[in-house]
Amino acid sequence: MNLKTLSVALIASGLMLGCNDKGGSSGGSSGTELPSSVAGVVRLDSGEPLSDLTITLFDSDNNAIATTRSDAEGHYQFQVSDMSYRLRADAVLDNGTALSQGMTVNLAAPQSDTLPPIIFPDLNSAALVVTNGRAQGEGISVASIPDSLSQLWAAGFRADDLSAFPGVATTASDPFTSGGYWWFGATDSTGQRLSQFNPPLSITVDVNPHNLRQYYDATPGNDQIDVAMTSFNADTGLWQNEASGILVDKNGEVIPESALSAIQSGSYDKVVRLAFSAPHFSAYSAALFYRIGLPDFNDANAGLEQKHLRPEVAFNTGDNYFDFWLGDSVAGESQPRQGDSSDDGLRSCGTSSWVKVSYKVVPGTNPRTVYLQVFQKSGPLEDIDGEAPGTDYTVRFDSGDWVGKNIPVENWSASFGPIRYAYLKLEDYLGAGHGQGYLRLQLTGSPLLTGQVGVAMVHEGGEVEDYLDSCAYILGVEVSGQPDDSVTAKALQCSSDDENCSLRIGSAETVTFSAFRDGQSIAVDWSVPSDLVSVEPCNSTPTCSVRREDNGTISLTNKSQLRASFPYPANVVASYISGFGAVRDSSTQIDCDARSHEDRPDREACSGEFNGGSTVVLHAEAADGWEFSSWYPINCLEGDQLSKQCSFKVVDNAHYYQQAYFSPSPTLSVSNSGGGEVVSAPSGIACFGSGNNDDQCQRRFPRGSSVTLRAQPSQGMAFHSWTGPCADQQYGECTLTIDEDVNVGVNFGASAPLTINIDGEGSVTSQPEGIDCSDKGGSCHQDFLLGQSLKLSATPTAGFAFTSWSAPCTEADTSCSLNHNQARKITARFSPLYTLEVSVENPGGQVNGTGSISGCEQNGDGTNACQDTYSRGSEVTLVAEAHEGFEFVRWGGDCSFAAGDSQCRFTINADSQVTASFQPIARAYTLILRVEGRSGTSGDYEERLICDNDRSPCSQTYTSGSMVSLFAVPDTSSDIVRWSGACNGSADNDDCHLTIDQHHEAIVTFIETNSSDMATLTVNLSGSGEGMVSDGQFSMDCSSGPCSASYPIGSTVTLRATPMTTDDEFSGWTAPAHCSGTTGNCTITLNEDTNATAEFNKL
Repeated sequence: MNLKTLSVALIASGLMLGCNDKGGSSGGSSGTELPSSVAGVVRLDSGEPLSDLTITLFDSDNNAIATTRSDAEGHYQFQVSDMSYRLRADAVLDNGTALSQGMTVNLAAPQSDTLPPIIFPDLNSAALVVTNGRAQGEGISVASIPDSLSQLWAAGFRADDLSAFPGVATTASDPFTSGGYWWFGATDSTGQRLSQFNPPLSITVDVNPHNLRQYYDATPGNDQIDVAMTSFNADTGLWQNEASGILVDKNGEVIPESALSAIQSGSYDKVVRLAFSAPHFSAYSAALFYRIGLPDFNDANAGLEQKHLRPEVAFNTGDNYFDFWLGDSVAGESQPRQGDSSDDGLRSCGTSSWVKVSYKVVPGTNPRTVYLQVFQKSGPLEDIDGEAPGTDYTVRFDSGDWVGKNIPVENWSASFGPIRYAYLKLEDYLGAGHGQGYLRLQLTGSPLLTGQVGVAMVHEGGEVEDYLDSCAYILGVEVSGQPDDSVTAKALQCSSDDENCSLRIGSAETVTFSAFRDGQSIAVDWSVPSDLVSVEPCNSTPTCSVRREDNGTISLTNKSQLRASFPYPANVVASYISGFGAVRDSSTQIDCDARSHEDRPDREACSGEFNGGSTVVLHAEAADGWEFSSWYPINCLEGDQLSKQCSFKVVDNAHYYQQAYFSPSPTLSVSNSGGGEVVSAPSGIACFGSGNNDDQCQRRFPRGSSVTLRAQPSQGMAFHSWTGPCADQQYGECTLTIDEDVNVGVNFGASAPLTINIDGEGSVTSQPEGIDCSDKGGSCHQDFLLGQSLKLSATPTAGFAFTSWSAPCTEADTSCSLNHNQARKITARFSPLYTLEVSVENPGGQVNGTGSISGCEQNGDGTNACQDTYSRGSEVTLVAEAHEGFEFVRWGGDCSFAAGDSQCRFTINADSQVTASFQPIARAYTLILRVEGRSGTSGDYEERLICDNDRSPCSQTYTSGSMVSLFAVPDTSSDIVRWSGACNGSADNDDCHLTIDQHHEAIVTFIETNSSDMATLTVNLSGSGEGMVSDGQFSMDCSSGPCSASYPIGSTVTLRATPMTTDDEFSGWTAPAHCSGTTGNCTITLNEDTNATAEFNKL
């Protein structure tokens, strides 16, 4: 066991013992010497010792007076001089959980030099998986988990297993009997311990059915069974009171008080769990205080003797009462039997027979003397019912059996908490200890007279304990292995499923234990207790022989345990189920079906053997009303611990334990007031009448489900209202998403409520009277008889307008008439009034629209703005109408989105402004283009007009004011382009530019030229770079000179110089002279042949 730290502190409480505290008497008349040293051991509940632990001894002032360390076997030892001590043990395990243990030590007790072991639960192997704020483990569930909590561990113990019970079962005021106890530990995501929780965690645990028979109702009269709860306080060594828990069924529903008698008698056949709150983490225990006179049934003579009772003390009396009893607690069996397991006054027998008496004294008063009566009887005992001996017994006494008369118990040793103890050694009073045969111990508040012996009467404090042949060494046998593994010895056979397997061993007797698997002998590891001697080696052997060395005294409080640990076959995979569900593997070896609480699977069904290297695939299936939560602790190959399938590989000689966690689905519960039915979709809820506890009124649905509830009233009744999360729903239908437990209530009635809601500013009144509701308040809710005719009237506040009703009112005006046949919520909607202004920016048209917007236009005096008011949400339509000779251009303002559309429709949600623009309709003129002379093509650059010799004349219509540019391209490049008509004055071989303000006719003539009419333009390129020179007339495109082209004499040519790449630059014209410089263009008038040179260089 790897531990971060674990320290054990023996805290000497320094309890006031009076003048005889040191070395004084423990209650017998002869006196008893205190031991000079004490020794003990620290270990886990698995038996593993905890070594190398720092152990500190404190005095009464909490000063450290000595330290030591535990050895390899967990042992430690201290020299002591006082009588009473308190031990505290603090542990921090590898998983980060911090635990505190403790016990009280009275050195006047028998064998007090050897302390009971300090035992910690091994929480490392008790992890719970936390998902969605809940955690589920075997027999335990935790809810309301905060986000800060990352890991959670828990371990539970039966009430009869006090091996890991911390301290003594007592609060600062009262002792109690544990009804089961539980250890908890938690850490956050960084591994730091968490111990305080606000709000508290909600914990539900299974309770052992045998322990339940001792439970009682701590607070009667509230129709639930309350259970007192305590938690261990390591700082004081005492238990402290916590909020009471309650008994619940498997679904978490409260079990009523009427079921308590059946639970106590063992006839209650349903699952019982204990639910409680945990505001902090330590050990928690169900506390049975038994102040109301728990009977002791006197097993050996219950047929004749009247029951002796403790004083009847009401619950919550506090510590202002006294009580005394034998041993640690008062409890008994309801039927006589040989040896009551609750008889604990006789601590040891044989040559040293010790009796323990406990006493709770009222604070501030002096302890009193009580009296112990001892009866012994030998010989055969009479059978009560005539059946075989050894079943029921009866005993009759006479004065000769009264061997210990009125032994005073008065030297009470102070101890930790409110309880004092006295130990008496029977040999000091009887001359001999108790061996075999019959022994009765009886405690009385006053001395007995001879005539009172054997008389059926009640004595104050009169607990009676009977012992029949009980002075024997009992060895417990524990088998750890598979279902068919067993250990035999004499007539005893124990398996791994046996919880209480034991064997009597006589003085100096040798017993041989043998281990078997499937009927075959098998070597196992034996763990032999220290009070037995191994006759032969018991390490990895099929048998183990042990002998008991008799020292004359047998302890009846600490039963020794022999353990046989069987080996597991290689590659065993075992699946464990927490909650209710089934786990199966794809090879069908594992069929672990735990969907029923009553029919749990055995270990064989939940395990299988697999070859090394193979992959195991497990599948989880939740029981009805449960959901799969997660796998733990093996990581799934799928990478998702929350998936219903989990795969993992196994290797040789390894064992695997995978746990599947299932959690209950959330419950939807319906409370019905009567007068109708509530049904659900999907089905599951069908809740009639007032059957709030009926199974049809609650159902578990998968988490995240959408469930619709419908309230269906009976004849003559009506749906009235929902409560809970459906309270805001006005009709008899409510849809919920089920993510957690939900409680919904429904009410039906002969009348139904009408609720008015005001949206905006206004008021609503009703006829007949009852509703007078406004946005400022008033009577907005009123019950009306079913079938009554109602009329509602709505009145808006100034500046507001009534807009609409909600269903079932369909009228558009301010009144609504309806037949009131169910509960209703009706909303009257009022909207603020907003202003709309419309203006026409220029003459030529008008705007008409919704409301009073009509004939809005601009007159000679300026703009005539049209205005109207509308309620919020009103739909407004505006239409622009142009006068003759004009056209609509566009909208502006809040109608800008409609652009040039003559209609604008929008919703009024604020004050709005709209503008409308008109303009005169533009005229159109025709341009005629004629192409004459030699062949060629002419047209406009928009390509609306294209014409040649074959199609001439050509025409096109243009809007007045349009600018049109005409081009002309001869088919023979040397031909001359000459314009006339509307283009008269345009230069030859150039474009014609016209403004369309009337009808036009343009003529282009292509003329053949001769050499005398032509001039040659030669272009040269110079420099280190590259470039291009063009004339823009498609005659010259020169990138590698020289280049030449002919033009009519007198023509004007503009040359453009352009670098070829970004690495080139135009440096300038070197010819002709008037173009020198770096400008890119050179314009030349060709009156003769001309040369031009452009220089390009590299950058």
